[in-house]
Amino acid sequence: MTTRKSARSAWWTDLSVPNLHGVLPAALVDTFTEWLGPELGRYRAAPMMRAAQSGPALAAELATVQQTKRGLLKTSRALHALPVHATAYLSSAAVRHRELLDGEAWHDIAARVERDSIMLGWLLGIVEGALSATKVKTGRPRTIERDALLRKIISKLREAQIPTAEARNAAEQILVLSGIEVPEDDHSIRRAARRARGQKRGK
Repeated sequence: MTTRKSARSAWWTDLSVPNLHGVLPAALVDTFTEWLGPELGRYRAAPMMRAAQSGPALAAELATVQQTKRGLLKTSRALHALPVHATAYLSSAAVRHRELLDGEAWHDIAARVERDSIMLGWLLGIVEGALSATKVKTGRPRTIERDALLRKIISKLREAQIPTAEARNAAEQILVLSGIEVPEDDHSIRRAARRARGQKRGK
């Protein structure tokens, strides 16, 4: 089995491909294997991506964004509310450590933090709106994803001039070798073959 890993996203995507010798013509194996790896990777990563878009996960992300935005606002307000003596000590400390602060005075630092807090709060507001508008995925995603992958495989084999029946059988074997459950009857396989054939004609 050819094994590769991709660091796209916050997780490792499994791009491993089974040995397709004996399933496909020898001349097609290398190019098809190279194409199939990313397709299998996307299929395997789908459950993790979908989990990140589930109701509880989105709610948790939204709560974190809102909490961070409130924290920035509190920080900005707290800087303005510092007691006189604390402000004097901060100004003195900034002078003593001006090399570390690139020569910035305390009031300049406070003004910059306030500007950055306002900008970050604005950006987080955009993120908050996007998360609030995100729709939770429902339905039977695993079956839909499998059928879509099946259709892509058959279509790719048909592009290589593999007859429809042979492409259908090879696609089923590829799914099995990749550890993907195929339907007990061949309804989905035949339906995918018909769609792939229609896509090929439409090109």
